[in-house]
Amino acid sequence: MQKSIVYLLLSIVFNVSANYVLKAYAAEKGRPFLDILSSPPIYMGAALFGINFLFYTRALQTLNISTAYPVVVGMSTIMIIALSYFFLNERLAVVQVCGIGLVIAGLALIHVKM
Repeated sequence: MQKSIVYLLLSIVFNVSANYVLKAYAAEKGRPFLDILSSPPIYMGAALFGINFLFYTRALQTLNISTAYPVVVGMSTIMIIALSYFFLNERLAVVQVCGIGLVIAGLALIHVKM
């Protein structure tokens, strides 16, 4: 079980990294479509998504998908928002900050045992 949590955390890290690489590259405007397809950041993003997939699959061997999937999606969302705010100068509205709080509350509720 402990290893599965590590695999899940690694999945989140690689998922966030892939999204960040693609966004940082896509933010540079004015490239023709075919140039985008042949650029190293696109392949790096795809490789990071692939590694994410491998760690996530490994985590699912012992974790319930009803817990693992919301954790990966929720934590990835929070981390991507934080990275985009601090490093890509994207701004957050109050309602988005409230949404982050709701995601955190939802993740906490998933782990409540009845």
